[in-house]
Amino acid sequence: MNAATFFDGEGWREGLVELIDGRMLLRDERPAPGAPRLDGVVIGGFTDHHVHLQLVDHTLLGSSTLGRVVDLGANPEAIAALAAARFVSVAGAPSLNERGVDDTDARSLSERSETTRVHARTLDDREADHTHTHAHTLEDREGDHPRSLSERSETKRTDAHTLADRGVDRTDAHTLEDREGDHPRSLSERSETKRAPHRVAIDFAGAFLTPVGGYPSDRDWAPAGSFREIADAETAHAAVTEMADAGASVIKVASNTDAGPVFADDLFRAIVDAASGRGLPVVAHAQGAGEAQRVARLGATRQAHAPFTERLDDSEIAAQAASVAWISTLSIHDGDTLATAVDNVRRFHAAGGTVLYGTDMGNGPTPVGLNPAELDALRDAGIDGDDLLRSLAPQDPRDLASVLLHLADVTATPSSARPLTPADLKV
Repeated sequence: MNAATFFDGEGWREGLVELIDGRMLLRDERPAPGAPRLDGVVIGGFTDHHVHLQLVDHTLLGSSTLGRVVDLGANPEAIAALAAARFVSVAGAPSLNERGVDDTDARSLSERSETTRVHARTLDDREADHTHTHAHTLEDREGDHPRSLSERSETKRTDAHTLADRGVDRTDAHTLEDREGDHPRSLSERSETKRAPHRVAIDFAGAFLTPVGGYPSDRDWAPAGSFREIADAETAHAAVTEMADAGASVIKVASNTDAGPVFADDLFRAIVDAASGRGLPVVAHAQGAGEAQRVARLGATRQAHAPFTERLDDSEIAAQAASVAWISTLSIHDGDTLATAVDNVRRFHAAGGTVLYGTDMGNGPTPVGLNPAELDALRDAGIDGDDLLRSLAPQDPRDLASVLLHLADVTATPSSARPLTPADLKV
């Protein structure tokens, strides 16, 4: 048992950390005088508030320092299957039944996709919008032609199948290096030699809600079933009901005039009202002149992207700081667009607005884990220290479901975090 300083989501406080039954646990209890003290400090797993898990190798999440992600656009059945399993990476993962999840709630994504109502139109001759085209690496190119995000996702998905997709029994999901003879090695033993996988909580919106022909209905990167085209208040209510019944914690609305039609004010409000009736907030992808201002006025309580189309005036910044949270996603931009977004975030934060760390994971070759480029961009916008930690919304390390991370001290960069292991304890 060691005395330890830990971050509770708002600030630093004192507690005790100890190893119990192979698990590192933290208690909110003042240490006794003279107790050995942990070198460094403890923080819970970080949150990425904007990801697209169908576009990345989500099996990598369990070895990252993320403890929670919020998926903002996916086939609702597919993402609900991952969320129900509280996904962990394959190496060392317990079976679903060991985690208290019925296997019938976690059928493979390929099986579930067969039964999903497909609303997506495939228009492969259309290119993705500018936020999905400027981050290509050399590996994403053939000759002089960038590969589309959907093509990149196909490559990634070949390595991202669940065990059930490959016909492997989940109770035999331990790798050879996790076993010694016939006896599975404990989590504490494995953590001595490699980063132990951990559970990652997945919240989600389900499908984008968009007007008929609106973004991203004509984007080839959008997975089948990942959007619903809304024509009237009746279909809006039905779509919100579908997402809520699937387990969504938020409703995602597209409002992108750069890429097609957007909802009339009355229909947007109808979606907000339907979501409110199910206790769900609305997060909006606002793109195009005036859209960030309009969605806030119509009742969206989160911007999926910090406004980047234009510089918001100070009165608009003040109004949104009092009513809307912004998800950063700064590192998907460059040039003047990045400068505009950073300037907006800097003034929004100074006005007391809530900025949430989010990366739009899956938009180009983004890391499946904490993104140092996003952290750097937030610092450029004046968000650092404890404010930066709060934007990362770390899990409460006192929660038994939280992964415990180690930082060298209270000023260390979040990108230096690593899992806390028994070797860190002093005896």
